[in-house]
Amino acid sequence: MKHILFAHRKLSFGGGERVLVEQIASLAHVPVEISVLFRKEKRRRDLESEIRQRNPHVVAIEYRPSVWGVYRWIKTHRPDVVVLCNHKGAMFALLLLALQGVKIPLLVTLHEHYPRHLRRYRWIARWVDAWICTYDFSLAVRRELSPASCYIMHPIYLDHLPQQRVEIHEASRQEARALWSIPSDALVMGYCGQVDTRKDPHAFIQLGVCLEAALGRPVTLLLAGRIDPLFRDQIRSYAKKSRLRGSLIMTGALEHFDDAFRCLDLFALTSRNEGFFPISLVESLFYGVPIVAPTVGGIEAVARGHRGVFLIDKEDDRQAIPLSALKKVSRQVAEVLHHKHQWDNEKKGTADLLLTLIDAVKHQPTLESILAPWI
Repeated sequence: MKHILFAHRKLSFGGGERVLVEQIASLAHVPVEISVLFRKEKRRRDLESEIRQRNPHVVAIEYRPSVWGVYRWIKTHRPDVVVLCNHKGAMFALLLLALQGVKIPLLVTLHEHYPRHLRRYRWIARWVDAWICTYDFSLAVRRELSPASCYIMHPIYLDHLPQQRVEIHEASRQEARALWSIPSDALVMGYCGQVDTRKDPHAFIQLGVCLEAALGRPVTLLLAGRIDPLFRDQIRSYAKKSRLRGSLIMTGALEHFDDAFRCLDLFALTSRNEGFFPISLVESLFYGVPIVAPTVGGIEAVARGHRGVFLIDKEDDRQAIPLSALKKVSRQVAEVLHHKHQWDNEKKGTADLLLTLIDAVKHQPTLESILAPWI
């Protein structure tokens, strides 16, 4: 039986890690052995049980952070092909093996088009057989790395999402809001997912303050998801200094985000940088919740011109969103919120954007087809 090694950064919750899980799950019907090596957060194996559950051919999941650890593992187990994503130890182990004349077929999953992200693979680029990009930045890959084949696989996994769009009735909305003592008539802007520096919760709070100024009323902010305790205190302190009139609610880790999405009037993403189109935005579309998001990664290419999305014009430079851009989009949102029929049209527009995304997924290659020459 052939053997595929997935070398990844970590196994805790995250967008890139969701891609890893779904890649492995997509091979469940293929008679190949699967191993996973990861290099960070040794004790945070949030996704290990799901990986094993969704593919019965997983034979090993091991913490191997170092070059020599991965090198010895490969020499012992001799995988037939490697799928690499942001595992430095594995990258340099493969480089060392290649310099010794041991060439293992190699595919690299790329999530972002930023030169800084791409150049980390320059050491191994000449030995890469194929690049798997989460959206089409193949020109940047060829410019920065190599002319090897680029396959576009959008990270939108329909099996991981609701079977159909969720209709939020007023009774279920109020029931969800009661879980966090949110007033029934509050305007709620939220974010659902892991909160970290890249998601820039300070900009999220700034956006809330700007929206309050544009609307002339308090806005309740809901951050649903795991937050490091120290970071949570910093966020709360920043909210006090920012003169936010509404309340800030941080739920902590949740098993699922259904109740959180049901609370929302508006979903806000204030990331400094992103990949294709974050899964949290797709989930928001399933719930019919309009979105505010910056023009970074693949978001602008997907969403520009669609109703249901208010884009924050921002240079794709990994920097914080300028205050002027937050004020501008707040005025745009407030103008539509003042007219109920216009806001209802924005909510209906989320369905059209969702259909566009689903259609794109149906016409892309599968990981099995990309791996076919080696398995």
